[in-house]
Amino acid sequence: MCTGGFLEAYTFLLKGGVFANAQTGNLALLGIAAAQGNWMQVLHCTVPVIAYIIGILLTLHMQKHLRQGLRWETLFVLLEILILTVVGFLPASVSFAVSTVAVSFVCAMQYNTFTKAHGIPMATTFCTNNLRQAVIWFYKAKHHNAQARQKAWFFVRHLLCFVGGALVGSILCSCMAERAIWVNAAALIPAAVIMISADLRKHPQATRR
Repeated sequence: MCTGGFLEAYTFLLKGGVFANAQTGNLALLGIAAAQGNWMQVLHCTVPVIAYIIGILLTLHMQKHLRQGLRWETLFVLLEILILTVVGFLPASVSFAVSTVAVSFVCAMQYNTFTKAHGIPMATTFCTNNLRQAVIWFYKAKHHNAQARQKAWFFVRHLLCFVGGALVGSILCSCMAERAIWVNAAALIPAAVIMISADLRKHPQATRR
């Protein structure tokens, strides 16, 4: 969730005012641009949508074909670190489309790879349904339902993480510009180490490859 908020701030502030995580805003901007006859802006908003579609398709393909060794989830985190690191090396003179495509691609794969936490369905790259779920479970908790209250706070914590990621991302973007994304990549390294360790314990034969 922190990564989701961070990348949303990064592309909006530094990459032409588009959103990489959820494509609702980009599709709305596309419609507005089309109504105004601004076809360059239409193309600008279409690029991250296409990258998002490709990212979803790739996760479906990889999850189907990986059966042993490192899980797709682990490989994705490693791939995410690599892509975000490369994006940080791109100079500001490079077209926004290049970095926006890369980030949208990553966000789509993250969204379609991590769909649950502690067995609870949730989104890790945007907040609309998480906010809805928080309200629903708080409403159910009014009858002193402890389980409903726990689920409500579960979604609240994730919403706060998203906002925190956007806040930190905004501050770092103002200080580090394009290089700010390296902080996000570095923050994913501990998660990658934990996931690799868990996979190797589950499939020790993977260490011999």
